[in-house]
Amino acid sequence: DLVKDACCNLSESFENTATVDVNFTDAVSGAKEIRMLGLDGMYTQIMVENMPSIRSLGQTFGLNYIPGPLMSSIQVNKGAGSVVNGYEGMTGQINVELKKPQLTDRLFVNLYLNQDLRTELNMISAHKFNNNWSQLTSVHGLINFLKMDMNHDHYIDNPLVKNLNLMHRFTYLMPEGKGMALFAAIANIEDRTGGSTHFKPKVDRWAQNNWGLRLRTNRVEVFAKTGFNLPKDNSIGIQYKYIYQNQYGYVGRRDYNGLEHYGYFNFIYQKNLNEQEDMVKAGVSLQTDYVTERFDSINRKRLEVVPGIFAEASLSFGPRKNVTTVIGMRVDRHNLYGILVTPRFNLKWDILYDLSLRISAGRGFRTPTLFAENYGLLANNRAIQIDPAIAMEKAWNYGVSLNYKFFLNFREGNINVDYYRTDFTHQVVVDLEDTRTLRFYNLDGRSFANATQIEISYEIIKRFDVKIAYKFEQAKTDYGSGRKIIPLRPQHRGLISLQYTTKNEHWRFNSGFNWFGKTRLPDTSVKD
Repeated sequence: DLVKDACCNLSESFENTATVDVNFTDAVSGAKEIRMLGLDGMYTQIMVENMPSIRSLGQTFGLNYIPGPLMSSIQVNKGAGSVVNGYEGMTGQINVELKKPQLTDRLFVNLYLNQDLRTELNMISAHKFNNNWSQLTSVHGLINFLKMDMNHDHYIDNPLVKNLNLMHRFTYLMPEGKGMALFAAIANIEDRTGGSTHFKPKVDRWAQNNWGLRLRTNRVEVFAKTGFNLPKDNSIGIQYKYIYQNQYGYVGRRDYNGLEHYGYFNFIYQKNLNEQEDMVKAGVSLQTDYVTERFDSINRKRLEVVPGIFAEASLSFGPRKNVTTVIGMRVDRHNLYGILVTPRFNLKWDILYDLSLRISAGRGFRTPTLFAENYGLLANNRAIQIDPAIAMEKAWNYGVSLNYKFFLNFREGNINVDYYRTDFTHQVVVDLEDTRTLRFYNLDGRSFANATQIEISYEIIKRFDVKIAYKFEQAKTDYGSGRKIIPLRPQHRGLISLQYTTKNEHWRFNSGFNWFGKTRLPDTSVKD
Protein backbone atom coordinates (compact mmCIF):
# COMPACT_ATOMS: atom_id res chain seq x y z
CA ASP A 1 0.00 0.00 0.00
CA LEU A 2 2.99 2.35 0.20
CA VAL A 3 2.79 3.04 -3.54
CA LYS A 4 -0.85 4.11 -3.28
CA ASP A 5 -0.15 7.29 -1.31
CA ALA A 6 1.68 10.30 -2.67
CA CYS A 7 3.10 11.20 0.73
CA CYS A 8 4.53 11.46 3.24
CA ASN A 9 5.57 9.54 6.39
CA LEU A 10 4.72 6.46 8.44
CA SER A 11 1.65 8.07 10.03
CA GLU A 12 0.11 8.54 6.57
CA SER A 13 0.85 5.06 5.22
CA PHE A 14 -2.24 3.29 6.58
CA GLU A 15 -4.98 5.13 4.70
CA ASN A 16 -5.90 2.05 2.65
CA THR A 17 -5.84 -0.54 5.41
CA ALA A 18 -8.52 -1.30 7.98
CA THR A 19 -6.17 -3.07 10.38
CA VAL A 20 -4.50 0.11 11.62
CA ASP A 21 -6.26 3.42 12.30
CA VAL A 22 -4.37 6.71 12.35
CA ASN A 23 -6.00 9.58 14.25
CA PHE A 24 -5.18 13.08 15.38
CA THR A 25 -4.94 13.18 19.16
CA ASP A 26 -5.80 16.89 19.13
CA ALA A 27 -6.19 19.72 16.63
CA VAL A 28 -3.65 22.04 18.29
CA SER A 29 -0.39 20.07 18.20
CA GLY A 30 -1.29 17.92 15.19
CA ALA A 31 -0.01 14.82 16.98
CA LYS A 32 -0.99 11.54 15.31
CA GLU A 33 -1.26 8.13 16.85
CA ILE A 34 -2.16 4.72 15.52
CA ARG A 35 -4.82 2.50 17.01
CA MET A 36 -4.86 -1.25 16.67
CA LEU A 37 -7.38 -3.74 18.04
CA GLY A 38 -9.26 -0.89 19.71
CA LEU A 39 -6.29 0.42 21.72
CA ASP A 40 -3.79 3.25 21.34
CA GLY A 41 -0.53 2.82 19.44
CA MET A 42 1.56 2.74 22.60
CA TYR A 43 0.29 -0.84 23.08
CA THR A 44 1.68 -1.82 19.65
CA GLN A 45 5.41 -2.44 19.32
CA ILE A 46 6.71 -0.31 16.44
CA MET A 47 10.12 -1.33 15.10
CA VAL A 48 12.53 -0.23 12.40
CA GLU A 49 14.38 -3.15 10.82
CA ASN A 50 13.28 -5.44 13.66
CA MET A 51 14.57 -3.22 16.47
CA PRO A 52 12.39 -1.11 18.82
CA SER A 53 12.07 2.44 17.54
CA ILE A 54 8.92 4.46 18.24
CA ARG A 55 8.38 4.20 21.98
CA SER A 56 8.46 6.25 25.19
CA LEU A 57 9.19 9.93 24.28
CA GLY A 58 9.03 9.00 20.60
CA GLN A 59 5.33 8.16 20.92
CA THR A 60 4.46 11.86 20.66
CA PHE A 61 5.39 12.50 17.04
CA GLY A 62 7.57 9.50 16.18
CA LEU A 63 5.32 8.35 13.35
CA ASN A 64 6.17 11.58 11.52
CA TYR A 65 9.92 10.96 11.74
CA ILE A 66 10.06 8.11 9.19
CA PRO A 67 9.71 9.57 5.65
CA GLY A 68 7.56 7.60 3.22
CA PRO A 69 10.08 7.50 0.32
CA LEU A 70 12.68 5.98 2.67
CA MET A 71 10.53 2.96 3.49
CA SER A 72 10.67 -0.18 1.38
CA SER A 73 8.01 -2.23 3.21
CA ILE A 74 5.84 -2.46 6.31
CA GLN A 75 4.93 -5.70 8.08
CA VAL A 76 1.92 -5.71 10.42
CA ASN A 77 1.32 -8.53 12.89
CA LYS A 78 -1.89 -8.61 14.90
CA GLY A 79 -1.92 -10.00 18.40
CA ALA A 80 0.94 -11.87 20.03
CA GLY A 81 4.20 -11.52 18.11
CA SER A 82 7.70 -12.89 18.42
CA VAL A 83 9.48 -12.89 21.78
CA VAL A 84 12.79 -12.27 19.99
CA ASN A 85 12.13 -8.53 19.83
CA GLY A 86 11.24 -8.00 23.49
CA TYR A 87 8.34 -8.11 25.92
CA GLU A 88 6.56 -5.00 24.62
CA GLY A 89 3.73 -5.14 22.12
CA MET A 90 0.37 -6.16 23.57
CA THR A 91 -1.86 -5.72 20.51
CA GLY A 92 0.68 -6.47 17.81
CA GLN A 93 3.88 -5.46 16.07
CA ILE A 94 4.61 -3.13 13.16
CA ASN A 95 8.01 -3.41 11.51
CA VAL A 96 9.31 -0.90 8.97
CA GLU A 97 12.05 -1.89 6.55
CA LEU A 98 14.09 0.98 5.13
CA LYS A 99 15.54 1.04 1.63
CA LYS A 100 18.76 -0.92 1.23
CA PRO A 101 21.65 0.79 -0.58
CA GLN A 102 22.48 -2.27 -2.70
CA LEU A 103 18.87 -2.46 -3.94
CA THR A 104 18.03 1.23 -4.41
CA ASP A 105 18.20 3.58 -7.39
CA ARG A 106 21.33 5.69 -7.49
CA LEU A 107 19.32 8.92 -7.21
CA PHE A 108 15.74 9.60 -6.16
CA VAL A 109 14.23 13.10 -5.83
CA ASN A 110 10.68 13.76 -4.74
CA LEU A 111 8.89 17.09 -4.21
CA TYR A 112 5.43 17.28 -2.62
CA LEU A 113 3.11 20.28 -2.34
CA ASN A 114 -0.53 20.26 -1.29
CA GLN A 115 -3.40 22.75 -1.17
CA ASP A 116 -2.33 23.98 2.29
CA LEU A 117 1.18 24.75 0.99
CA ARG A 118 2.65 21.91 3.00
CA THR A 119 5.96 21.39 1.23
CA GLU A 120 8.23 18.37 1.38
CA LEU A 121 11.50 17.51 -0.33
CA ASN A 122 13.04 14.04 -0.36
CA MET A 123 16.42 13.12 -1.81
CA ILE A 124 17.94 9.65 -1.64
CA SER A 125 21.34 8.78 -3.04
CA ALA A 126 22.75 5.25 -3.09
CA HIS A 127 26.16 4.10 -4.19
CA LYS A 128 27.52 0.58 -4.56
CA PHE A 129 31.30 0.63 -4.25
CA ASN A 130 31.74 -3.06 -5.13
CA ASN A 131 30.09 -6.40 -4.48
CA ASN A 132 30.66 -5.98 -0.76
CA TRP A 133 30.34 -2.31 0.21
CA SER A 134 27.45 0.09 -0.41
CA GLN A 135 26.07 3.23 1.19
CA LEU A 136 22.89 5.30 1.20
CA THR A 137 22.24 8.93 2.17
CA SER A 138 18.80 10.49 2.50
CA VAL A 139 17.55 14.00 3.21
CA HIS A 140 13.96 14.81 4.11
CA GLY A 141 12.71 18.34 4.68
CA LEU A 142 9.23 19.53 5.62
CA ILE A 143 7.84 23.01 6.10
CA ASN A 144 4.24 23.96 6.78
CA PHE A 145 4.04 27.73 7.18
CA LEU A 146 0.50 28.70 6.06
CA LYS A 147 -2.00 29.46 8.83
CA MET A 148 -5.28 27.79 7.85
CA ASP A 149 -8.54 28.49 9.70
CA MET A 150 -11.28 26.96 7.58
CA ASN A 151 -13.86 26.83 10.39
CA HIS A 152 -13.14 30.42 11.54
CA ASP A 153 -12.65 29.53 15.21
CA HIS A 154 -9.49 31.69 15.37
CA TYR A 155 -7.25 28.63 15.87
CA ILE A 156 -5.08 27.26 13.08
CA ASP A 157 -6.29 23.94 11.67
CA ASN A 158 -2.79 22.46 11.24
CA PRO A 159 0.31 23.27 13.30
CA LEU A 160 3.20 25.15 11.74
CA VAL A 161 6.05 22.67 11.38
CA LYS A 162 9.68 22.75 10.30
CA ASN A 163 11.36 19.36 10.12
CA LEU A 164 14.73 18.12 8.89
CA ASN A 165 15.58 14.41 8.78
CA LEU A 166 18.99 13.05 7.75
CA MET A 167 20.08 9.43 7.41
CA HIS A 168 23.28 7.71 6.35
CA ARG A 169 23.94 3.97 6.31
CA PHE A 170 26.66 1.55 5.26
CA THR A 171 26.15 -2.09 4.32
CA TYR A 172 28.87 -4.73 4.08
CA LEU A 173 28.14 -8.15 2.55
CA MET A 174 30.77 -10.73 3.39
CA PRO A 175 32.24 -12.82 0.54
CA GLU A 176 30.60 -16.16 -0.27
CA GLY A 177 27.50 -15.30 1.75
CA LYS A 178 29.24 -15.71 5.10
CA GLY A 179 27.38 -12.82 6.68
CA MET A 180 26.67 -9.12 6.65
CA ALA A 181 27.02 -5.95 8.68
CA LEU A 182 25.27 -2.61 8.56
CA PHE A 183 25.57 0.68 10.39
CA ALA A 184 23.08 3.55 10.24
CA ALA A 185 22.61 6.94 11.88
CA ILE A 186 19.45 9.06 11.74
CA ALA A 187 19.14 12.65 12.98
CA ASN A 188 15.87 14.54 13.25
CA ILE A 189 15.22 18.19 14.17
CA GLU A 190 11.71 19.60 14.45
CA ASP A 191 10.05 22.85 15.52
CA ARG A 192 6.26 22.69 15.96
CA THR A 193 3.91 25.58 16.81
CA GLY A 194 0.13 25.60 17.23
CA GLY A 195 -2.61 27.65 18.79
CA SER A 196 -4.51 30.79 17.87
CA THR A 197 -4.15 32.38 14.46
CA HIS A 198 -2.53 35.49 15.95
CA PHE A 199 -0.12 33.63 18.24
CA LYS A 200 3.56 34.57 17.77
CA PRO A 201 5.99 32.46 19.85
CA LYS A 202 8.56 35.22 20.33
CA VAL A 203 5.98 37.80 21.40
CA ASP A 204 2.92 36.10 22.89
CA ARG A 205 4.49 33.52 25.25
CA TRP A 206 2.74 35.10 28.26
CA ALA A 207 -0.04 36.95 26.42
CA GLN A 208 -3.57 36.94 27.84
CA ASN A 209 -5.46 36.65 24.56
CA ASN A 210 -3.26 34.69 22.13
CA TRP A 211 -2.87 31.10 23.31
CA GLY A 212 -0.33 28.75 21.78
CA LEU A 213 2.06 25.87 22.21
CA ARG A 214 5.53 25.14 20.91
CA LEU A 215 7.59 21.97 20.94
CA ARG A 216 11.14 21.55 19.70
CA THR A 217 12.60 18.08 19.24
CA ASN A 218 16.15 16.83 18.73
CA ARG A 219 16.44 13.11 18.09
CA VAL A 220 19.42 10.93 17.13
CA GLU A 221 19.04 7.22 16.39
CA VAL A 222 22.05 4.98 15.78
CA PHE A 223 21.76 1.26 15.06
CA ALA A 224 23.87 -1.58 13.73
CA LYS A 225 23.48 -5.24 12.82
CA THR A 226 25.97 -8.02 12.32
CA GLY A 227 25.12 -11.49 11.08
CA PHE A 228 27.23 -14.59 10.52
CA ASN A 229 26.28 -17.77 8.65
CA LEU A 230 27.91 -20.75 10.33
CA PRO A 231 28.29 -24.37 9.17
CA LYS A 232 25.44 -26.87 9.50
CA ASP A 233 22.65 -24.29 9.04
CA ASN A 234 23.57 -22.28 12.13
CA SER A 235 23.64 -18.50 12.21
CA ILE A 236 24.22 -15.67 14.67
CA GLY A 237 22.73 -12.18 14.61
CA ILE A 238 23.61 -9.25 16.86
CA GLN A 239 21.61 -6.02 17.05
CA TYR A 240 22.71 -2.75 18.65
CA LYS A 241 20.73 0.45 19.07
CA TYR A 242 20.95 3.81 20.83
CA ILE A 243 18.37 6.61 20.84
CA TYR A 244 18.79 10.12 22.19
CA GLN A 245 15.76 12.39 22.27
CA ASN A 246 15.22 15.78 23.83
CA GLN A 247 11.94 17.62 23.39
CA TYR A 248 11.13 20.87 25.11
CA GLY A 249 8.70 23.76 24.87
CA TYR A 250 5.43 24.83 26.44
CA VAL A 251 1.69 24.28 26.31
CA GLY A 252 0.07 27.62 27.05
CA ARG A 253 1.78 28.89 30.19
CA ARG A 254 2.99 25.47 31.32
CA ASP A 255 6.51 24.37 30.42
CA TYR A 256 7.37 20.90 29.17
CA ASN A 257 10.76 19.16 28.94
CA GLY A 258 11.54 15.53 28.15
CA LEU A 259 14.88 13.72 27.84
CA GLU A 260 15.58 10.08 26.95
CA HIS A 261 18.65 7.86 26.53
CA TYR A 262 17.70 4.41 25.27
CA GLY A 263 20.08 1.49 24.71
CA TYR A 264 19.34 -1.91 23.20
CA PHE A 265 21.41 -5.05 22.63
CA ASN A 266 20.10 -8.34 21.25
CA PHE A 267 22.06 -11.53 20.56
CA ILE A 268 20.20 -14.16 18.48
CA TYR A 269 21.27 -17.72 17.68
CA GLN A 270 19.32 -19.55 14.99
CA LYS A 271 19.35 -23.21 13.96
CA ASN A 272 17.52 -24.31 10.81
CA LEU A 273 16.23 -27.82 11.38
CA ASN A 274 15.20 -28.81 7.85
CA GLU A 275 14.16 -27.51 4.45
CA GLN A 276 10.58 -26.86 5.63
CA GLU A 277 11.79 -23.72 7.44
CA ASP A 278 11.53 -25.32 10.88
CA MET A 279 13.93 -23.49 13.15
CA VAL A 280 14.90 -22.72 16.71
CA LYS A 281 15.98 -19.33 17.99
CA ALA A 282 17.51 -18.45 21.35
CA GLY A 283 19.42 -15.53 22.77
CA VAL A 284 19.99 -12.86 25.36
CA SER A 285 19.13 -9.17 25.41
CA LEU A 286 19.78 -6.02 27.42
CA GLN A 287 17.59 -2.93 27.39
CA THR A 288 18.25 0.31 29.26
CA ASP A 289 16.04 3.39 29.30
CA TYR A 290 16.62 6.65 31.17
CA VAL A 291 13.64 9.01 30.88
CA THR A 292 12.93 12.33 32.56
CA GLU A 293 9.82 14.44 32.05
CA ARG A 294 8.81 17.75 33.57
CA PHE A 295 5.46 19.38 32.95
CA ASP A 296 4.75 22.57 34.84
CA SER A 297 5.78 21.73 38.42
CA ILE A 298 5.50 17.93 38.04
CA ASN A 299 8.73 15.97 37.62
CA ARG A 300 8.95 12.29 36.68
CA LYS A 301 12.11 10.23 36.23
CA ARG A 302 12.99 6.57 35.78
CA LEU A 303 15.96 4.37 34.94
CA GLU A 304 15.20 0.91 33.56
CA VAL A 305 17.81 -1.83 33.25
CA VAL A 306 16.34 -5.04 31.86
CA PRO A 307 18.48 -8.10 30.99
CA GLY A 308 16.59 -11.02 29.47
CA ILE A 309 16.79 -14.44 27.86
CA PHE A 310 14.46 -15.96 25.26
CA ALA A 311 13.83 -19.04 23.13
CA GLU A 312 11.47 -19.62 20.22
CA ALA A 313 10.67 -22.63 18.01
CA SER A 314 8.94 -22.65 14.61
CA LEU A 315 7.73 -26.16 13.77
CA SER A 316 5.52 -27.76 11.11
CA PHE A 317 3.30 -30.80 11.62
CA GLY A 318 0.95 -33.07 9.70
CA PRO A 319 1.31 -35.26 6.61
CA ARG A 320 1.30 -32.18 4.38
CA LYS A 321 3.08 -29.99 6.92
CA ASN A 322 -0.09 -27.92 6.91
CA VAL A 323 0.09 -26.98 10.60
CA THR A 324 2.75 -24.48 11.66
CA THR A 325 3.35 -23.34 15.21
CA VAL A 326 5.57 -20.65 16.69
CA ILE A 327 6.07 -21.08 20.43
CA GLY A 328 8.18 -18.63 22.37
CA MET A 329 9.11 -17.78 25.94
CA ARG A 330 11.25 -15.04 27.40
CA VAL A 331 12.18 -14.10 30.96
CA ASP A 332 13.40 -10.61 31.83
CA ARG A 333 14.68 -9.15 35.09
CA HIS A 334 13.41 -5.58 35.48
CA ASN A 335 15.23 -3.49 38.06
CA LEU A 336 11.99 -1.70 39.04
CA TYR A 337 9.28 -4.33 38.56
CA GLY A 338 10.99 -7.68 39.09
CA ILE A 339 10.74 -10.81 36.95
CA LEU A 340 8.71 -10.55 33.72
CA VAL A 341 7.62 -13.83 32.11
CA THR A 342 6.40 -13.51 28.51
CA PRO A 343 4.89 -16.62 26.85
CA ARG A 344 3.58 -16.36 23.27
CA PHE A 345 1.97 -18.87 20.94
CA ASN A 346 0.96 -18.74 17.26
CA LEU A 347 -0.60 -21.47 15.14
CA LYS A 348 -1.50 -21.57 11.44
CA TRP A 349 -3.55 -24.44 10.03
CA ASP A 350 -4.00 -24.70 6.27
CA ILE A 351 -7.31 -26.53 6.42
CA LEU A 352 -7.63 -26.56 2.64
CA TYR A 353 -5.46 -25.21 -0.13
CA ASP A 354 -7.39 -21.93 -0.04
CA LEU A 355 -8.67 -21.90 3.57
CA SER A 356 -6.46 -21.22 6.62
CA LEU A 357 -6.99 -20.67 10.33
CA ARG A 358 -4.70 -18.72 12.65
CA ILE A 359 -4.74 -18.71 16.45
CA SER A 360 -2.55 -16.61 18.74
CA ALA A 361 -2.16 -15.93 22.45
CA GLY A 362 0.45 -14.11 24.48
CA ARG A 363 1.40 -11.65 27.15
CA GLY A 364 2.98 -8.19 26.99
CA PHE A 365 4.39 -5.53 29.31
CA ARG A 366 5.19 -1.83 29.01
CA THR A 367 6.28 1.08 31.18
CA PRO A 368 4.14 4.22 30.64
CA THR A 369 5.61 7.64 29.83
CA LEU A 370 2.66 9.74 30.94
CA PHE A 371 3.10 13.17 29.37
CA ALA A 372 4.65 12.18 26.04
CA GLU A 373 2.03 9.50 25.42
CA ASN A 374 -0.82 11.86 26.31
CA TYR A 375 0.58 15.10 24.92
CA GLY A 376 -2.67 16.03 23.20
CA LEU A 377 -4.52 16.00 26.53
CA LEU A 378 -2.27 18.69 28.01
CA ALA A 379 -3.72 21.50 25.85
CA ASN A 380 -6.21 22.67 28.48
CA ASN A 381 -6.35 24.15 31.94
CA ARG A 382 -7.07 20.97 33.88
CA ALA A 383 -5.25 20.28 37.10
CA ILE A 384 -3.18 17.08 36.90
CA GLN A 385 -3.29 14.34 39.52
CA ILE A 386 -0.94 11.34 39.33
CA ASP A 387 -0.99 8.27 41.51
CA PRO A 388 2.34 8.24 43.39
CA ALA A 389 2.80 4.51 42.68
CA ILE A 390 2.21 4.26 38.94
CA ALA A 391 2.89 0.63 37.96
CA MET A 392 3.96 -1.22 34.82
CA GLU A 393 1.14 -2.19 32.45
CA LYS A 394 0.47 -5.88 31.79
CA ALA A 395 -1.99 -7.53 29.40
CA TRP A 396 -2.95 -10.81 27.74
CA ASN A 397 -4.02 -10.95 24.10
CA TYR A 398 -5.93 -13.73 22.35
CA GLY A 399 -7.01 -13.91 18.73
CA VAL A 400 -8.37 -16.09 15.95
CA SER A 401 -8.41 -15.38 12.20
CA LEU A 402 -9.96 -17.22 9.25
CA ASN A 403 -8.76 -16.52 5.71
CA TYR A 404 -10.29 -17.77 2.45
CA LYS A 405 -8.82 -17.25 -1.03
CA PHE A 406 -11.07 -17.74 -4.03
CA PHE A 407 -10.95 -17.44 -7.80
CA LEU A 408 -13.86 -16.03 -9.78
CA ASN A 409 -13.63 -15.52 -13.55
CA PHE A 410 -9.91 -16.34 -13.29
CA ARG A 411 -9.30 -13.42 -10.91
CA GLU A 412 -8.23 -13.79 -7.30
CA GLY A 413 -10.20 -12.62 -4.29
CA ASN A 414 -9.75 -12.83 -0.56
CA ILE A 415 -12.02 -12.91 2.50
CA ASN A 416 -10.61 -12.50 6.00
CA VAL A 417 -12.48 -12.56 9.31
CA ASP A 418 -10.78 -12.17 12.68
CA TYR A 419 -11.49 -11.55 16.35
CA TYR A 420 -9.06 -10.40 19.05
CA ARG A 421 -9.41 -9.65 22.73
CA THR A 422 -7.00 -7.85 25.05
CA ASP A 423 -7.34 -8.23 28.85
CA PHE A 424 -5.35 -5.97 31.17
CA THR A 425 -4.22 -7.23 34.53
CA HIS A 426 -2.45 -3.92 35.27
CA GLN A 427 -3.05 -0.62 33.46
CA VAL A 428 -2.61 3.10 33.93
CA VAL A 429 -6.06 4.69 33.61
CA VAL A 430 -6.23 8.11 31.94
CA ASP A 431 -9.36 9.68 33.42
CA LEU A 432 -11.00 12.63 31.62
CA GLU A 433 -14.39 12.28 33.28
CA ASP A 434 -13.88 15.39 35.49
CA THR A 435 -13.74 18.64 33.51
CA ARG A 436 -11.44 20.23 36.09
CA THR A 437 -8.90 17.42 36.45
CA LEU A 438 -6.80 15.05 34.34
CA ARG A 439 -6.11 11.97 36.45
CA PHE A 440 -3.60 9.13 36.05
CA TYR A 441 -4.03 6.15 38.38
CA ASN A 442 -3.63 2.39 38.47
CA LEU A 443 -6.50 0.20 37.34
CA ASP A 444 -8.77 -1.06 40.10
CA GLY A 445 -11.04 -3.54 38.40
CA ARG A 446 -11.18 -4.66 34.77
CA SER A 447 -10.07 -3.22 31.45
CA PHE A 448 -10.47 -5.00 28.12
CA ALA A 449 -10.85 -4.47 24.37
CA ASN A 450 -12.65 -6.58 21.77
CA ALA A 451 -11.98 -6.18 18.04
CA THR A 452 -13.83 -7.90 15.18
CA GLN A 453 -13.01 -7.28 11.51
CA ILE A 454 -14.13 -8.59 8.13
CA GLU A 455 -12.34 -7.69 4.91
CA ILE A 456 -13.11 -8.63 1.30
CA SER A 457 -10.87 -7.83 -1.66
CA TYR A 458 -11.35 -8.75 -5.32
CA GLU A 459 -10.18 -7.74 -8.79
CA ILE A 460 -13.60 -6.92 -10.29
CA ILE A 461 -12.27 -6.35 -13.76
CA LYS A 462 -8.76 -6.65 -15.07
CA ARG A 463 -6.43 -4.28 -13.18
CA PHE A 464 -9.31 -2.80 -11.12
CA ASP A 465 -9.08 -3.84 -7.44
CA VAL A 466 -11.73 -3.24 -4.79
CA LYS A 467 -11.34 -3.71 -1.04
CA ILE A 468 -14.23 -3.45 1.41
CA ALA A 469 -13.73 -3.74 5.17
CA TYR A 470 -15.73 -3.28 8.35
CA LYS A 471 -14.66 -3.57 11.94
CA PHE A 472 -16.24 -3.23 15.36
CA GLU A 473 -14.00 -2.35 18.29
CA GLN A 474 -15.08 -1.81 21.86
CA ALA A 475 -12.71 -0.95 24.71
CA LYS A 476 -14.01 -0.58 28.27
CA THR A 477 -12.26 0.41 31.48
CA ASP A 478 -13.27 0.61 35.14
CA TYR A 479 -12.87 4.29 36.04
CA GLY A 480 -13.33 5.71 39.49
CA SER A 481 -16.84 6.68 38.38
CA GLY A 482 -17.69 3.23 37.00
CA ARG A 483 -17.13 1.03 33.93
CA LYS A 484 -17.29 3.03 30.70
CA ILE A 485 -16.29 2.85 27.06
CA ILE A 486 -12.94 4.60 26.58
CA PRO A 487 -13.80 8.05 25.17
CA LEU A 488 -12.89 9.50 21.76
CA ARG A 489 -12.62 6.09 20.08
CA PRO A 490 -15.16 5.16 17.37
CA GLN A 491 -16.55 1.66 17.77
CA HIS A 492 -17.47 1.25 14.10
CA ARG A 493 -15.34 1.82 11.01
CA GLY A 494 -15.91 1.09 7.35
CA LEU A 495 -13.42 1.27 4.47
CA ILE A 496 -13.80 1.15 0.68
CA SER A 497 -10.58 1.26 -1.35
CA LEU A 498 -10.55 1.40 -5.15
CA GLN A 499 -7.51 1.11 -7.38
CA TYR A 500 -7.05 0.99 -11.13
CA THR A 501 -3.71 0.36 -12.83
CA THR A 502 -3.17 0.95 -16.53
CA LYS A 503 -1.46 -1.56 -18.76
CA ASN A 504 2.30 -1.84 -18.08
CA GLU A 505 1.64 0.02 -14.77
CA HIS A 506 2.49 3.42 -16.23
CA TRP A 507 -0.36 5.05 -14.30
CA ARG A 508 -2.10 4.16 -11.05
CA PHE A 509 -5.33 5.72 -9.79
CA ASN A 510 -6.69 5.07 -6.32
CA SER A 511 -9.39 6.41 -4.07
CA GLY A 512 -10.41 5.59 -0.52
CA PHE A 513 -13.51 6.20 1.57
CA ASN A 514 -13.44 5.90 5.36
CA TRP A 515 -16.49 5.95 7.59
CA PHE A 516 -16.22 6.27 11.37
CA GLY A 517 -19.09 5.72 13.78
CA LYS A 518 -19.98 7.77 16.81
CA THR A 519 -17.57 8.13 19.72
CA ARG A 520 -18.25 8.66 23.38
CA LEU A 521 -17.27 12.05 24.76
CA PRO A 522 -16.09 12.31 28.35
CA ASP A 523 -18.50 13.87 30.81
CA THR A 524 -18.45 17.67 30.35
CA SER A 525 -20.84 18.60 33.12
CA VAL A 526 -19.42 20.78 35.90
CA LYS A 527 -20.03 19.36 39.36
CA ASP A 528 -19.81 21.41 42.53
